Amino acid sequence: MKRPPRERINLSLSPDESAAVRHLAEKGGFKNSCQFAKALLLGVVVYAARQELAAEQRAREPTPMPEEIAQMFAELESIDNPDRNAGYTIVELKGRRKQ
Repeated sequence: MKRPPRERINLSLSPDESAAVRHLAEKGGFKNSCQFAKALLLGVVVYAARQELAAEQRAREPTPMPEEIAQMFAELESIDNPDRNAGYTIVELKGRRKQ
């Protein structure tokens, strides 16, 4: 069975950093520093993917109705009150959404 293609990553560490990584690798039961570094990087990749997925799911969630109603009233109040318009015309306010 043929192995899938792989890429190498060159990593330069100071002697102190290298010793610290070796120590952590040994303490964690890894064969060597490279195996430890690979496991650590893949852990970060999985964590980042989960964070992205969670952010996408939060973005898809609808705005709660009471919050949306309060936002619409706030926008309407700012149209009626010239001091709160802060230089916007009514046309600009109509299409503007708070974030």
